[in-house]
Amino acid sequence: MKKNKKEIVCNHCLQKQSAMATICKNCGNPLGIIADTYSKHWLSNKALSSSSGIVVIGIWLMFGPFLGGLSWIMWVIIQENKNVFSSLMMIGIPWILCFLLLYITTKNYIMMKYFSGRSAGKSLGKK
Repeated sequence: MKKNKKEIVCNHCLQKQSAMATICKNCGNPLGIIADTYSKHWLSNKALSSSSGIVVIGIWLMFGPFLGGLSWIMWVIIQENKNVFSSLMMIGIPWILCFLLLYITTKNYIMMKYFSGRSAGKSLGKK
């Protein structure tokens, strides 16, 4: 008698996988219930792991000027000393969020680049 092997198909590369698989062996895409849970993280990690760094450049182009503009507005408010606390609270919160977005994206990209090229042999000085 032949065993009935259940298989599922990867939504990304359309390769057949074992029904028990959680990650596609061909492309690394999450499968099944795991795909629903981790799909957003998988996509961002795949985008950040690209060698060009286009995602980091795009994030800086979108949010860098915004951060600079908010910084300038905060400086003007402090110089004029008019209702400083409430104004800084209104501008400070978006400034912090923008700064954290840029910092975390850049840090993750640099760390991914630094650690992706290293293997056990390279870290021990072997070629």
